[in-house]
Amino acid sequence: MVWAICIMQLQKSSTTKQTERWTPEKLLADILIKEKLLQERWLKASNKSEREQCQAHLKTLIQAKQAIKAKIKKASAVTQSGSTSDHTAVAAESVIESPAEELDDPAKENNAEPITSEPAATPPKREKHVRGKNIAIAAALLLVTSTGIFISQSNFDFRQWLAQFGSDYQQQASHIAQLEAEINELIARLNATDQDLKDNVAAAEKELQGLNTTNGIFAAQSRLASHQAVYDLTQQVVFQGSDLAGLREKKIQTDILVQENQFQQAIPALEEIKQGYLGLLLNLDSTNPMFAAQKEALAKQSDWLDFKRKYEMGPIKSEVAVKNLLHQANNERDEGEFILAHTDYQSTGRAYQNLLNGPEAREAIAAMNRRTIIAKLKKEMVRIPGGNFVMGDLTDDGETDEKPTRKVIISDFALKKTEVTFEQYDMFADATGHPRPDDGGWGRGNRPVINVNWHDAVAFTEWLSKETGKNYRLPTEAEWEYAARAGSKEKYSWGNKPNAEYANGSEKYDWPKDGFHKQTAPVATYKPNQFGLHDMHGNVLEWTQDCWKLNYELSAPSGRAWVNGDCSKRVRRGGSWVDPPLMMRSSERFWSVSTTKSSISGFRLAQDVRKSKPKDETETSKDLSVSSK
Repeated sequence: MVWAICIMQLQKSSTTKQTERWTPEKLLADILIKEKLLQERWLKASNKSEREQCQAHLKTLIQAKQAIKAKIKKASAVTQSGSTSDHTAVAAESVIESPAEELDDPAKENNAEPITSEPAATPPKREKHVRGKNIAIAAALLLVTSTGIFISQSNFDFRQWLAQFGSDYQQQASHIAQLEAEINELIARLNATDQDLKDNVAAAEKELQGLNTTNGIFAAQSRLASHQAVYDLTQQVVFQGSDLAGLREKKIQTDILVQENQFQQAIPALEEIKQGYLGLLLNLDSTNPMFAAQKEALAKQSDWLDFKRKYEMGPIKSEVAVKNLLHQANNERDEGEFILAHTDYQSTGRAYQNLLNGPEAREAIAAMNRRTIIAKLKKEMVRIPGGNFVMGDLTDDGETDEKPTRKVIISDFALKKTEVTFEQYDMFADATGHPRPDDGGWGRGNRPVINVNWHDAVAFTEWLSKETGKNYRLPTEAEWEYAARAGSKEKYSWGNKPNAEYANGSEKYDWPKDGFHKQTAPVATYKPNQFGLHDMHGNVLEWTQDCWKLNYELSAPSGRAWVNGDCSKRVRRGGSWVDPPLMMRSSERFWSVSTTKSSISGFRLAQDVRKSKPKDETETSKDLSVSSK
């Protein structure tokens, strides 16, 4: 059936008479004709697709020609005789090959193997066809017929085809040679790097062994450990890794493709191998920078952990992302992704530095400072024992607002031994968003805070109470005078004469020279009174709880604050750095609008305390007034 189909197809595309009988020799001659026509068509092809089709047909046609020749040769070996058809096949093949001899040899021009027809072997005598021979001839006829139909669609220029074929072959061979040279260079560099890593370990070991004293041993051990870590890791993930083994296997397979001239498959494979070796080398070159970045990242992590311990920080959300980034970098390192690990270690170091400079760290520092300042402030609270005293002008030097004098009962309380300082108030301002008051250019720190009004002072006491869980407040006017006198009935706690050893007043008004002319002095610069309180006279006026009232006529015999008068005005006590001695007396009273801020106003803290259990009832009413010496 196949034989009949081949004959019918061949009869349609050939000038051979229908009565002519086909033999292998005639079929071979027709194949040679079709091969020539196909070559001519290839050269005249107008596009790449058509040329590729021609090349595919040519390849198949040549295979068919070789199969027919093998059949003829086999039949010739069996019969050991010839026939007139032998001369026909040889003549036909020589006719086809003769035009090709006029062309330039493409193997000489392009270093390529030319596509030519081979001379036919001497065929045997015509024997009775067996089934296998008929099938082979039928397949060849079908191939020749289909090729003839393909060729008939256009003309073919054999010379141009040979030139183009040789040029493509030469370009592909040159490209392959270049790729193989580049791959060999990358392999050499990879091996050299491997040797360098080994040499680094050996040099570090030799250095350590050569040390005769303990000096430098730690540094040498550190260098050896670093070089050994680099070497071990690169051996594990690069030189003994699956990527390098895969590239070597692929190179062996590609070499076979090159040997078989399968250039179209070999070239992309070599490109892939080249990129693989290049990636390994680039990755390997990133090893030392990666370890340096890892060392820096771990150092920053250590700084951060030390910072957290120092400032008693708990976990924070932003820290979780940094930990994850470090974990990711470690995984990339272990998997041999040194370039990615290098980048992520650098990012980790920057992230830890950002944590150290970030808002959480600043808040932690501020919180620690607050704790430190508050702890110091707590120690500055002096317990004032309760008792009785006479409040008001006892020396007849005061104004009507200091009269009439009255006996007041004071319960135990605590009073800060100095005025509140800028350091302490700034802590509060930073924590709450209150503006920092102006220091007048005199300095902050341990100087009494100024330019704060009554409401600022109260806000400070409320915030401090919340922070500590203790009740802080401003002293009442009666508590303030009781503490300022410290048992004295004279003008000042130290006596009736001004004394610059105890207070900062104005030298303008015959105040002895105190060293702080026209400005405040740091707290506790001067001697304390008998209760251990500094600056109860001079330096800055101090806000009290009380609303202003003109005199003591309606005052109760307790030390509670007066809150029934004009509360838009508040009482200030103690005098300031601008005041004369008369205005710095223990009983001297001042008032100011509660919203007033000035360079002469500050405040002092008071605190309720548990009353000490008295030994007997008479001790609760003990008069603590003492005469000055």
